[in-house]
Amino acid sequence: MFRGHSVGKPPAAGFTLVEMLVALGVFAVIGVLSAQILTQMVDINERTRARADRLVDVQRAVEVMRRDIQQLAHRHVRDELGDPVPALDVNQVGLMRFTRRGWSNPLERRRSELQRVAYVLEGELLHRIFWPVLDRGADTQPVSQLLLDGVEAMEVSAVDVSGRRHAYWPLAGESTDDPERELAAFEVRLAVAPYGEIERLWAVPFSGVPREEDEAPGDEGEQEEDQDGDAGDGAFEETPIDAVS
Repeated sequence: MFRGHSVGKPPAAGFTLVEMLVALGVFAVIGVLSAQILTQMVDINERTRARADRLVDVQRAVEVMRRDIQQLAHRHVRDELGDPVPALDVNQVGLMRFTRRGWSNPLERRRSELQRVAYVLEGELLHRIFWPVLDRGADTQPVSQLLLDGVEAMEVSAVDVSGRRHAYWPLAGESTDDPERELAAFEVRLAVAPYGEIERLWAVPFSGVPREEDEAPGDEGEQEEDQDGDAGDGAFEETPIDAVS
């Protein structure tokens, strides 16, 4: 007759309390590290997406400016009193205002392909403004488009054929008759977060004295175009940039 434990049978195996605590501690550390890595990955993904979206907005704004500038038309316009306004106006207050070609007309409306546009920086908001007509009337209202936000600074310079940069255009005095002072290009500098300063130089399609077809028509020409239904330059009016506030 045997008493006590069976001879040759090992005792039941298991984890001690210390081993369990060590294992739980290891799993806890792994869990914390995994959560931190996942959080960082999500944060990096959001920042990358935001930066990519920002880059798209900046590229779109620059492309809009390039398209407008490279389709510059030397077409003078008239104010509400009938006085001529320069085809191109560059200054450090309203930045720039000019007439461009290539205004698309998918609905085939009876209007010109020319469009009066302006760029204005208000705070850190860059606006593109256009007018539905060239030679404005008292009731002509401009349309403002928010082109880009977060613009810390913007500078526009007119570059003549000699390579000199001018903060204001048109030039005054005898410089207007100097062939070396004809407009050749636009230089645009943007300070945009987070990319810093962006500089672009775009040549204008032509310079010098406006071509005959680009001259502002007289009153008789405007009346004839209105009667004939021609989508010419004289059928449109322009509103000053100061009217947008």
